Amino acid sequence: MTRRYVSGFMLLCISAIAAITSSHKSEAFCFPCISFKERSYTIAQSKHFYACMDPRDTRVPRVFLQTHEHIQSLAEWTPEMWYEFGKFERCLENALRNAFDAELVNVACLMNLAGGEGPHTHWHFIPRFPHTITITSQETNETHILQDPCYGKAYDMNGKNYRAGSPAIMDQIVKEIQKHLDISELPEGEFAQ
Repeated sequence: MTRRYVSGFMLLCISAIAAITSSHKSEAFCFPCISFKERSYTIAQSKHFYACMDPRDTRVPRVFLQTHEHIQSLAEWTPEMWYEFGKFERCLENALRNAFDAELVNVACLMNLAGGEGPHTHWHFIPRFPHTITITSQETNETHILQDPCYGKAYDMNGKNYRAGSPAIMDQIVKEIQKHLDISELPEGEFAQ
């Protein structure tokens, strides 16, 4: 079964239903808290973290690495989490370099509470490359061009300039990353299906 991105409208509806039916009226719906197996465009997980694609922008394959638990600040991370993060960061950066022939990978933590969806500390991984890459979905034969419009400069995080890929393209990008991702050193490492 192909994972599908939950649109903003559907997410709003799900949030409303969750808020109405929740026995804990003070707890809001938290999209990152959805089960690992049910999340859209998830790449892999470890004991404390999971990596998933940012479905809003596929000019380059942007990836989030975020905590499973609600943790608002890096200061709240345990030494075990920092150690695990170092392992996950290394294998994810190598996978992005190899999958897309990236010259470098920008890694940033902006501390913006995951867009208000829940306080999951998260990092952005943005592969940077001067060339174009054509991705072809094995499922639909659809093609998509990956191109870094800001190569050599700071990456443009303005949502008005984002370009989303179709669900089939997003799934293909996830598969490309997984082919190059070695999770053997991650505690409880597991690929998404």
